[in-house]
Amino acid sequence: MKKHILKLKFILLYSYLTTILLFFVSNNALAQCWQNIQAGGYFNLAIKTDGTIWAWGVNTYGQLGNGTNGYLIIPTQIGLANNWQSISPGFYHTLAIKSDGTLWAWGDNSAGELGDGTYINKSIPTQIGLDTNWQTVIAGELHSIAIKTDSTLWAWGSNLYGQLGDGTNVDKNTPIQIGIGSTWQTIAAGYHHTIALKTDGTMWAFGRNYAGQLGDGTIIDKNVPTQIGLATNWQSISASNANSSAINANGNLFTWGYNFWGQLGSGSNSSQNSPYQVGGNTWQSVKSGAFSTLAIKTNGTLWACGNNFAGQLGDGTNINKNTFTQIGLNTNWQSISAGAEHSIATKTDGTLWAWGGNLNFQLGDGTFTNKNTPTYIAGAGCFPLPVHLLSFNANKCKRTNVCLTWESASEYNLSCYDVESSTDGIYFTRIATLSAKNEIKNNYYFTDLNPKGKLYYRLKMIDIDQTFSYSEIVEIDYNKETAIQIFPNPANTSIRINGLNGLSVVELVTMQGQVVSRIRTISSKIEIPTNELRNGIYQLKIYQNQQVQTEKVVIQH
Repeated sequence: MKKHILKLKFILLYSYLTTILLFFVSNNALAQCWQNIQAGGYFNLAIKTDGTIWAWGVNTYGQLGNGTNGYLIIPTQIGLANNWQSISPGFYHTLAIKSDGTLWAWGDNSAGELGDGTYINKSIPTQIGLDTNWQTVIAGELHSIAIKTDSTLWAWGSNLYGQLGDGTNVDKNTPIQIGIGSTWQTIAAGYHHTIALKTDGTMWAFGRNYAGQLGDGTIIDKNVPTQIGLATNWQSISASNANSSAINANGNLFTWGYNFWGQLGSGSNSSQNSPYQVGGNTWQSVKSGAFSTLAIKTNGTLWACGNNFAGQLGDGTNINKNTFTQIGLNTNWQSISAGAEHSIATKTDGTLWAWGGNLNFQLGDGTFTNKNTPTYIAGAGCFPLPVHLLSFNANKCKRTNVCLTWESASEYNLSCYDVESSTDGIYFTRIATLSAKNEIKNNYYFTDLNPKGKLYYRLKMIDIDQTFSYSEIVEIDYNKETAIQIFPNPANTSIRINGLNGLSVVELVTMQGQVVSRIRTISSKIEIPTNELRNGIYQLKIYQNQQVQTEKVVIQH
């Protein structure tokens, strides 16, 4: 009897541990699913469930945020930060909020739409102000709209048509509060107009109205928030170009505005200057594109209408549709977003799909061929690798080479790294393969023996089941000298060092020869705390590439 009881206990314990293990593996495998996908004009930004941000497509104004103006032909991680919370690409610029409530922006800034007080474009994420209570942000073509956690409404950028809603038509290059109300809940932005919902379920609009995109029954522009109808059950809204859409609490879909291509789905090509109900009451979400509209029903089916010259409706044709047409038979569509000529979506399994125009690589499949049916974006699905890159750097070394160094963690089931190089940052070639170490923390080194001119490098991280994902792209101009930067000097609380080259050892030494700090790193930049050190003159010794560089630094509290 005791044997049977012991056996039963063992079986229960085994089942429990197996459940825990499967739960861990499942959550580890799903750790990098797509969480938030958003289409801009001819580019896309997305956030994965691990908080990292990814981008691909056109990059003329730096709107991808990778520090260049070159195309990205596949989803590529931007930076190493993993605390991104929401993202909104406009036509030429991008806005984002981190989990700490800070606001960031990059891309075109010709109308002050980044909000940093200048009109200078930015090609990397740039923090806007110091506030930490931003909740929602939306990018239009040249203007930006946001809501803070206190439900106040803010706007900046182009205001030619009153799309900021401040009662003027003057551009603003920093966020300004719109009115004194604190009951704003949801916002959407078209090219030159803005739609917003209040907490009481009412809808408001302002900006350009030549096609009736505000929905107030007129075609007159408004430069202050104007209530649209008397309904108090609006639930979600979307806007793009000169058309708008919304779903109410009953699941009814409404569209209005410009309709030349049939993007309102009303069965005609006539524009509407007030919300027009389309179909029944089973609509779950809607996204207005520049000339088309996408929607998902509560049963998970995908529907589309409007312009289809590039295949952006996804029905296998290039014929425009002025009524909502079901796209395929799948019932597991989860989220959608529409750009100028393309569409992207995720399914409930977290996989990424794209279709439509692709001349700017906006589909992310590595080609520039248009697709008129939803196409799975390989290597960018729900099951990329559970690899966390702590750093990835490219530096000159040994006088004639380029040394690549990277540090990783959580290499569960990782097979190998392919090292890839490119001369244009678009087309990459594999130059080496390094087997994964699969330890808790891993350091890797690779030397490119034949570097020439400006080069771009990335890592292709391949799982044992051959799924893969890519690192961010690092750039190095081999013909340029890279100098080590040490700042501030004098230092107060810390010393920062940029421009380190490969494996480095940095020592901070007193004038009497006592080593007070020693750091071994493969990162290109480090920070040495100095707040507990005495005032005085110190020597900073940097050991790298079999050489030592000594600099004097002053610590002054």
